[in-house]
Amino acid sequence: MRANYFNPFSGIIETKNTAHARTFRTSLGTKFKDAFYVFHGKYDNVGLFDYVTLLSSAATLLFLQWCLRNKEHNKLAYFLLLPASAINIPIYIVKLVFSVMATLIATPMILAVQFVVNLMQGNAREKALTIEVTTSTGSYQTLQKLLETEGMELEALEATVSPVNQDSLQYKIDLAKKGIDTDKNPTIELIQDHYIQLDYQEKSVLSAFFRLNVGGVVKNLEQSSKEADQIYKAYS
Repeated sequence: MRANYFNPFSGIIETKNTAHARTFRTSLGTKFKDAFYVFHGKYDNVGLFDYVTLLSSAATLLFLQWCLRNKEHNKLAYFLLLPASAINIPIYIVKLVFSVMATLIATPMILAVQFVVNLMQGNAREKALTIEVTTSTGSYQTLQKLLETEGMELEALEATVSPVNQDSLQYKIDLAKKGIDTDKNPTIELIQDHYIQLDYQEKSVLSAFFRLNVGGVVKNLEQSSKEADQIYKAYS
């Protein structure tokens, strides 16, 4: 169970350095989706609905998941699978209706947030998309062009900071494409021979890229590097 399993807002607050990056980066449609999951919850965290039920709905779901995981080699799990499903189906229907209705009720707030974001962020998102990507031929193209070529949305991008070489103090960003998210095991496919050279970018473009946590770059950095704060400050 994840450390933030009991936090319905864990999907919105992505990192400690860029707490509001997702709010500034995402489209209106994604904000509606995020709002829905705050109420509904995901595989790895509860939603507000679960707190309304005093976490009983979360407990019954965990019970069902245990049965599904263990039914092949545990007779108790096998026999309890049917009653666990029978209990969860009506609860899930209520949960789904509640989450949809709550999201609709929250529409004015979501629209207001998007309006404020449009006023505050200026062209930060567009600027981040102009960051130059080194291609397999050694030429350059913008991130926007790469996304169009790969046929992917910005939220499907995975960005990871790594040293240029073992002894170098220079860094680059490796790029990958996230596959269909199964909540449990999303697939990551490296975009071969495409990377971002950090030391050859315009400062304002790099700053926008990091402050918006594009591709989860800051999140991945915080999870993998002891120098995360220093690297973030250097490039943002």
